Amino acid sequence: MAEFLEGFLLHIGFAVAGLAYLFRDILWLRLVAVGSYLIFSVVAISRGPEVMWEFLPWYLGFTVINLGHALLLIYQRRLWKFTPEEAALHACAFPALSRQPAKRLMRQGRWKTLEPGFRLTREEHFAGCVYVVADGCVQVTLKNQPIAQLGCGQFVGEVGFIAGRPASATTIALSNEDSAGPRVLCWSVKKLRKLFEKDSDFRLAMESALGSDLARKIGDNNIAIQRRSEFATPL
Repeated sequence: MAEFLEGFLLHIGFAVAGLAYLFRDILWLRLVAVGSYLIFSVVAISRGPEVMWEFLPWYLGFTVINLGHALLLIYQRRLWKFTPEEAALHACAFPALSRQPAKRLMRQGRWKTLEPGFRLTREEHFAGCVYVVADGCVQVTLKNQPIAQLGCGQFVGEVGFIAGRPASATTIALSNEDSAGPRVLCWSVKKLRKLFEKDSDFRLAMESALGSDLARKIGDNNIAIQRRSEFATPL
């Protein structure tokens, strides 16, 4: 009976170990792995006078390693937990970024509610900040003529920052239905340049976000040009 129970527990332990590798979430993988090594430890101890001392330290060691990593992941996830506002911005502005780099980007920025009419950038002037719209709209004007509107998840001032040149257009905060201005997250250009120099992970995360936004804007612009071309084509 004891041999049957020992064999049964070993099979359960191996099944649980195999189950751990089916989880895509590394936290669950670690926690289930802890369960499997605990089962192996019980089997090693339950053999009475034939305790498997040569294997028990390994089982307990792997248990401690996986449990320690799981606790570290839980701690980190509490640090990288989003507020509702951050979660909404992550979904529309940084969907390709995982939680940790997205949270780092947002921690380095400042949240602001802009007054309607506030100019985020001025044509032919260097911008002091790079913005991303979290809520509301921003009007883009060129030579005092409105040409586009930017909404949630779209950046303002990023082209001038990347190219190191003055803004190519003026951007103006518009009022919402409740007469408030747009809600934005902004980074000082000087601070961004310093972070780019000393923090390669931050730089990669920001470049990924800016690149995705630029690609979307280019695509929208190409569609607009195509539509104008079709409209102007004589029948």
